[in-house]
Amino acid sequence: MIAAALLPICAVADELQLLNFDGAQSGVPKGFVTSHVGQGKPGEWRVFESQAPTLDAPENSSNDSLVSRSVLGQISNSPLQTGSSLCLYDGVEFGDFAFSVRVLIGGGSFRQAAGIVFRARNPKNHYVLVINSLDGKVTWMNILDGQPATTWNTSGTLNLPKGEWNTLRVVCRGNKMSCYHQGTLVSSFIDSKHLAGRVGFITYGDTSAHFANAQITYTPIVILAQQLVMDMKADWKRLEDVQIFARAKPDEPLKVVGSLDKTKLGQVATEVTEAVVKTAQYGYTHGDKTVTVILPVRDRNGDPVAAVRTVMRRFRGQTKKTAIVRATPLAKFVEKRILDAADLLR
Repeated sequence: MIAAALLPICAVADELQLLNFDGAQSGVPKGFVTSHVGQGKPGEWRVFESQAPTLDAPENSSNDSLVSRSVLGQISNSPLQTGSSLCLYDGVEFGDFAFSVRVLIGGGSFRQAAGIVFRARNPKNHYVLVINSLDGKVTWMNILDGQPATTWNTSGTLNLPKGEWNTLRVVCRGNKMSCYHQGTLVSSFIDSKHLAGRVGFITYGDTSAHFANAQITYTPIVILAQQLVMDMKADWKRLEDVQIFARAKPDEPLKVVGSLDKTKLGQVATEVTEAVVKTAQYGYTHGDKTVTVILPVRDRNGDPVAAVRTVMRRFRGQTKKTAIVRATPLAKFVEKRILDAADLLR
């Protein structure tokens, strides 16, 4: 079963996430998406049983301590397969993290290169750390628009035979990346092209490969909308609840992207909230002890693109007008931090 929990910038305690494939159904595991970059036949990714290192085996254990378990494999080694085949953990972006995986090269007549993808903005823009059995190299690359923009290889020739498990690990902190093979640091890099993104696995050409024991220890990052909600709660003492609504895509409905109650994240907005953004008017209702105001949030061009829903404690004699006046600074607080609605999701 694949564990998954993360909101996509404020630091909290590091968390460990295992991307193991035990119990996954045959085929591409849930939560992952595959893609192919370049010409030729795409790869074939699926989960199957194989001999792989135990979770607690040392990084340099190679083929010692093997047990039967589920692994992810790119099993096609067709000579018609060129370019690169990727399998990315979808919907989750990581900024600062340590990502490690066991990699076994199964075969390949023309290429025997496979490894990890990290900080992937999309299949054509990311970093990779791979082992190359034919050349005996560990290679780091910065991929831009599907092509290597920067490439680094280990010096000399390493013993990297196919059929043997290797451990690749990368530690990312800001723009610095430290790369490890079999538990040994091979090099560090400073680069700011990709500061956050998805992680996953990659094979090149007709390479077939197995992947196991994938795990990531990360510092969760909080999108701006969620950070703004926490800041508002700290600064406005009479605020009982606050939510920020925005669209992930222009054709999608407004959804909660920031909330004091995190269980409400992702909920679709009501018709009233949609109308607030559409008409740039206010929404208002009150109870015995609280008053709720929904306000439009404007982008740098003055267009309403999001909404803030506030719930505040009432005071004696409060009117609709005074409630809106009290809530308006919250919308202005958000507007000062964004250029457009997309900023709320970053």
